[in-house]
Amino acid sequence: MIEVLNLINGRHAPASNWLDLIEPATGKTHGRLAASGPAEAELAVSAAHDAAASWRNTSVRERSRLMHALADAIESDLEAFTIAEST
Repeated sequence: MIEVLNLINGRHAPASNWLDLIEPATGKTHGRLAASGPAEAELAVSAAHDAAASWRNTSVRERSRLMHALADAIESDLEAFTIAEST
């Protein structure tokens, strides 16, 4: 069973509500997803605003390295991402 948490400012943020991740064809629950509300959205927007200046000052080479690292991380647990995206 997978659990998809809020990630805000590089940290897992607590969730006040959860949604079940259900396979539509079978009705089987595969995990749960943090259900973000206005408070979580505000925290995320604030963190993104703060990070924008840092990203803007990051070299193209470093941005490329970071984006490839993100792609590698997604590919390393592709099944969990696929389930989360498709339910």
